[in-house]
Amino acid sequence: MNIIKKFLNSKTTKDEIMILPAGQLFLVRSPSSPKSGSECLYNDVVASIRETSQQYNYQLVISKAYQEGEEENDDDDDDDENRGELNDLISSTDEWNFLIDQSLKIFYYKNSENKNIIAWKDLDGDLGDLFEFKIDNSVPSENIEQFLITIYKCQYERKYRSSSMNVSKDDLKEFACTKDSIFDSHDFISNSSSSSAFANRATKYDDDDDEEEGYEDDEYGDEEDGEDGDDEEEEDEDDDDDDDDDDDDEDDDDEDEDGDDQGEGEDDEEEQIDLEKDEFYKEATEAYKNSDYYKYEIPSNSEILNAYKCELYLFYPSDSTFCLINLHCIVKIINISNWNYLIEIVSEEGLKTPILSLIIEDDLNPSFHNKEKSFSFNFFNGSSGYSWLLKFDDIKFLNDFQSSLMKCLWETNNKRKWQDVKSEDKDYMIDAFNNLNLRDNYIQDDEKEVGLSEEYESSDEDDSEEEDFEDAEEYTSNLKSSNPKKIIDDYSGDIDDDDEDVDQIKGRFYNKDKKSSALNSSYKESNSGLKIGYKDDRAYVIRGDKIGVFTSTKDDGLKFYTAIENLHSSKDKKLSLNPSKLMLHQNDRNLIFQDDQTPNNLYKMDLEYGKVVEDWDLNNNKDGKNLSVVEIGPTSKFSQLTDEQTFLGISTKDMFKLDPRINLTNKIVENEMKSYKTNLNFSSLSTTEKGYIAVGNNNGEIRLYDRLGVNAKSLLPALGEKIIGIDVSNDGRYILATCKNYLLLVDTKIVDGKNKGELGFMKSFSKDSKPRPKRLNLSPEHVAFIRSETGKPVDFTKAHFDTSLNSTSPTTIISSTGPYVITWSIRKLLKGDINPYLIKRYNNDVIADNFKFGDKYDVILAMTDDVAMVNKRGFRKATRETLAPSYKPTQRKTRSKQ
Repeated sequence: MNIIKKFLNSKTTKDEIMILPAGQLFLVRSPSSPKSGSECLYNDVVASIRETSQQYNYQLVISKAYQEGEEENDDDDDDDENRGELNDLISSTDEWNFLIDQSLKIFYYKNSENKNIIAWKDLDGDLGDLFEFKIDNSVPSENIEQFLITIYKCQYERKYRSSSMNVSKDDLKEFACTKDSIFDSHDFISNSSSSSAFANRATKYDDDDDEEEGYEDDEYGDEEDGEDGDDEEEEDEDDDDDDDDDDDDEDDDDEDEDGDDQGEGEDDEEEQIDLEKDEFYKEATEAYKNSDYYKYEIPSNSEILNAYKCELYLFYPSDSTFCLINLHCIVKIINISNWNYLIEIVSEEGLKTPILSLIIEDDLNPSFHNKEKSFSFNFFNGSSGYSWLLKFDDIKFLNDFQSSLMKCLWETNNKRKWQDVKSEDKDYMIDAFNNLNLRDNYIQDDEKEVGLSEEYESSDEDDSEEEDFEDAEEYTSNLKSSNPKKIIDDYSGDIDDDDEDVDQIKGRFYNKDKKSSALNSSYKESNSGLKIGYKDDRAYVIRGDKIGVFTSTKDDGLKFYTAIENLHSSKDKKLSLNPSKLMLHQNDRNLIFQDDQTPNNLYKMDLEYGKVVEDWDLNNNKDGKNLSVVEIGPTSKFSQLTDEQTFLGISTKDMFKLDPRINLTNKIVENEMKSYKTNLNFSSLSTTEKGYIAVGNNNGEIRLYDRLGVNAKSLLPALGEKIIGIDVSNDGRYILATCKNYLLLVDTKIVDGKNKGELGFMKSFSKDSKPRPKRLNLSPEHVAFIRSETGKPVDFTKAHFDTSLNSTSPTTIISSTGPYVITWSIRKLLKGDINPYLIKRYNNDVIADNFKFGDKYDVILAMTDDVAMVNKRGFRKATRETLAPSYKPTQRKTRSKQ
């Protein structure tokens, strides 16, 4: 008998509930489709209804039938490869799976040949496409009828989350469909949970899976903001296949291993989350219920801007997987007034009670994934961090949601209306949050046209090296061992040529000398700054009123070399100085610095004598301007390797050049000063090898100048967060800006128009040729790990390119947050790799980091109480083990598929 009577008062619990043993599977195209009208996919298949591991969920399974002696891998249908994306839905066992849901619109009819047909919508195909199971004449009509009733009962159980054992036929009428009724306009709502590709894994979401396009959802579209989505440049839609697949990344090897391990066995055993018993889910929802968000009452005058259907997932650290929480959710973006906006996620079955709601702000850490049609974000409550993911039915809805979200985030940060922003600037801001391939617009026939040298393309071995490194400590702590040569005491003005006791030197520099600690009020001081020397292989570390000098060793280590102590003004020996904003000058013989207590002054130290030899008061100028120095830098990237006397500085609204040879107290070159009437809140600057200047501000804008004293050639719009640091590649091709929650990588080469091939420093970007920025952030799931481990949010230190005289193109970016140091492979970033960074955790917070000059592997770290040089080959892919070695997984309640 071909029926397993689970629904007929049987207590059988086998997988196969009911079977129709013989038939053919057809794909029937929409009449409007340019493809062929009807296509026979398989001549001999079996249709069955199968119970899944999730309660109240069932699959319609179409399996290829095999005759005795026929091998299952027999490739009869050579035209399969011509069916395009349909092949992606066929499993290795020739089995098609469809989650039985009301959106499939399963119906029965007889065709013109009096054949019995069971048909359903192809949710992954074009509008109007159908699958048809043409039932063999040998199957009794009563079996067909019972099969349909069973289908309806499966739909009933899924919808109402209850048993269909005692339901009447009247209760099932709502699930019965006719061929003429299934394509009403109201029903053009995609439900990716019913797609065969998704049903195979049922409860797990994997970022690497390829999802097909769904139908457009007219019911929840964003009509008001639709123009934002339509403004995308055509170049954004270029085929991603322009990437050269043969450009194999050696540095992907370690990532592939992890990916392979995770993939094994996934088809054999599906995991199901029981939300009533799962402890991590309870932990996540309790965190929300205990948060201010949960207690927040939406004002009565609030406005729902838009809403979209989606699926909700929660990231489980125990197995590094996003797991399904709710298949049928609606996400809303709500205006709650005063530049504040809210994301609210509700279940379709309980619209009044939100599953999650949170204010739109930078800590959301938004991350969009076009390929997977998904959006991931963080939710924090105190030191607890969680990563959530929304999966949309259609890329159009994701793009509309992204446009709306970015508009709200921008208005929150800037307290201005999004309508005031130019359309090309809107595209720039939205592009920054996409996982873009930066080379799509630049690669023509020859990759050298993009300025990528052969060395840059072929020698980036940053994460391909699989050398053995100790996990605990990869460096020799300078707290434990060193070879100090001498100590410089600025206060006395004398240099002691005799070696002092190592413990005394360490005690004074690290404030651990018991004798001095009783009298020294700065006993608890810590390292606060780092500057890398270009000339003499030195590193300079600020610690209170002292500067420690470190040098590398033959075995690639770092040793304490000397200490400059008791710094004071050259004009007033009683004025003690705490240095900040270091800049090496004139072949690294001099050190220019500022004291935050006197922001209008700069100080020049002669490193050969360890003394401050000049004080410059920038207030003392003929215009009477109050020039509080915000940042100083060289006139060109490598001028510190020369005897160049001049250097640059910025205040919040001024850019100026200083020349120590001028017979004035402030040393400002008046005819090369650029002052703005409006306070632009300048915050950082950097220069190229040719002296082009990039300046960032606290509003998030970046201005590009070809020289000092003129207006900017280009203005890159603000994304919202202030820029706390900026770096530029030697040739000016790439700009690297640091914000608190992310880094920003911008290619300044103009790709079209009359200025094509020029850099944004030399010519302005035209209206339609704004650069495509790349926002570098840690994934929300990794941020959740870090927040849970440290109790602190992400707060990046100033990021740097690796720098060398021998190459114009950097290969790696480095920054840190808390005890984590992160490197990004530029090659991976330009290719759009979804895993472009490696990470390493240390025992102390890292306050500054940079590459050793001329070296792309050795990195110098200044931690709160230590200084070290490490090799980036010891960094690893971000995983639970590398991010949170002490993490203990919350107990997980799961059951296996029977």
